[in-house]
Amino acid sequence: MSRQIVDLAGGSTSFQHLARQAAFAQDTMLARYHAAGWAYHADLQLTALPAQTIRAVAAATAADCTEGDCAAERAALRAAFAEGAGLLATAVEEARAEIEARQEGLDAAILSEQLSMMSAYLDSAAWSEGPLLSDYGMEMEVVADRLVGTIALWRNVEPYVGLADPEIDAAINAASETLLKTLRLEMRGMSALDDDPERAAKLRDAAAALAAEFARAATIFTS
Repeated sequence: MSRQIVDLAGGSTSFQHLARQAAFAQDTMLARYHAAGWAYHADLQLTALPAQTIRAVAAATAADCTEGDCAAERAALRAAFAEGAGLLATAVEEARAEIEARQEGLDAAILSEQLSMMSAYLDSAAWSEGPLLSDYGMEMEVVADRLVGTIALWRNVEPYVGLADPEIDAAINAASETLLKTLRLEMRGMSALDDDPERAAKLRDAAAALAAEFARAATIFTS
């Protein structure tokens, strides 16, 4: 998607059309990237996107231009998305290498590692720390992408946990639902976690509770 924006920015399409396409690409690209936040927090050989690259994409996409050829704004979009495309291509190769390195591993060991990484991420402050793009009004969106992305990963390993220990499986699903409900209801109307420390604490408590259940599930496959 980033490369499509680079191509559009170098063509003759109107800046207004380019800006709309860039906004869609940014939303999709950053949502997918932040959903994989757990992987960048783990001890894996993955290179996170530099904060300045993420901010450059957000800044270029937020730029407004209604008169003239918008050459500066078009160049900023092209440069930001070109850098993002290159770095994300590297990330893809690094992720593929990590997957291939685990192909010969025991299923139990892989499951335990995955659950442990998810637990460590939710139990840390990483999902609520920068770059949150607060000055672009995206902080709660970034936080939601990170939390929901981690919960979505649970669906890949849930069948194995359910077969091994239905009680832990049920506990994780309950904790996941609590976290999603807290995110949806308690965070409504907030633009930043600092807006209401009490409500933010409820979200952190819900994340920590799910982290504890993931940690408990990880032990199933190490015994």
